[in-house]
Amino acid sequence: MADSDRLSLLHADARVMSLLKHGVLSRQQSDATVAAYEAEWLTLGFGSWTVTERSNDKFVGLGGLRVDHGGVALRLAFDVAGLDRVVAITRLDNIPSQRALEKFGMR
Repeated sequence: MADSDRLSLLHADARVMSLLKHGVLSRQQSDATVAAYEAEWLTLGFGSWTVTERSNDKFVGLGGLRVDHGGVALRLAFDVAGLDRVVAITRLDNIPSQRALEKFGMR
């Protein structure tokens, strides 16, 4: 929840959220999503995290490992969490995300 303000801005950005299946989120929806992220860490031992620049602590994005949405943190998935399989999901028209997933070894 410490990053809820940062994530609410991300979740409200139509340019970013139009690429995701749930679209733009209200502040209330964003906070509920962040609470769900936090709960995943408590129950699963892994989940979503924010990404910041080390030099200035600037928020640059969101990443992580999620059971229901797959992820691109493959080494963490296999070596740390001990998962057998990782699935990544993008919209059919989100070609940049599909290319990024391919670079991480996804098919």
